[in-house]
Amino acid sequence: MKDNLPNTLFGLLRTGVTDLRKAVRNPDYRIDMTVYHEFRDDLCYVCMAGAALAFTNNVPRRYNVGNLPDRTLYKLHAIDFMRTGDMVDAYNKLYNTVAQPDQRAVLLNVEDTIKQSMKSDFYYKHSVVPAEVYLGVADVLEANGL
Repeated sequence: MKDNLPNTLFGLLRTGVTDLRKAVRNPDYRIDMTVYHEFRDDLCYVCMAGAALAFTNNVPRRYNVGNLPDRTLYKLHAIDFMRTGDMVDAYNKLYNTVAQPDQRAVLLNVEDTIKQSMKSDFYYKHSVVPAEVYLGVADVLEANGL
């Protein structure tokens, strides 16, 4: 499997949002934030990370995520961490290193943005914050080289 996923936090977050939107509109997919990419009942259940795997990496609906290369799996973990506002963990997983103090400050700031949005009724219903919040966070990450 070729890994087409971006190598930056901002790129991964934008990809996750874009591909989750594609999954919502595709009748062969259902959203389930408790699994990455699982085929059952003739449907493929995906979370934000699984949607990126399905649509950007073009894996078949019946693909077993246990076959993923470590680097791709780390990117999926990073998307999932960002979905839940764990930006420092996403950084550590993607880059396999600890963020420098200035980077950590940016990460904690945007982490707070996501976690505040997680208090909304929208999050309780969908297990994601509104796409605009994630895309705004991606803009901040990009502006800071993350």
